[in-house]
Amino acid sequence: GLGDVYKRQVSDLVEHPERYDGRKVTVRGVVVAVNTSAGNLTLADADEPGHTVEVRHASGFPEGVVADATVVVRGVFRAAAMTLEATSVETGCPSRY
Repeated sequence: GLGDVYKRQVSDLVEHPERYDGRKVTVRGVVVAVNTSAGNLTLADADEPGHTVEVRHASGFPEGVVADATVVVRGVFRAAAMTLEATSVETGCPSRY
């Protein structure tokens, strides 16, 4: 449905984790730090850098996912760990096909 398409901000997850727990979300944010080998990164809210969540992506991250990059993460949010189990991570710059 359209609900999946609507992009959340990181602050939405941080302020209302129970609302998104176990749900598929699409979140836009800014990469604070990335550990490519471990397949995780810290994602901050674009407007409120103090709000962060962890992102786990087993198959690693595409090129361009570096500190200060804007990315769009799709995945399932786990409130207890404040972690997004990502199914996809894309850089914020539009790709042309």
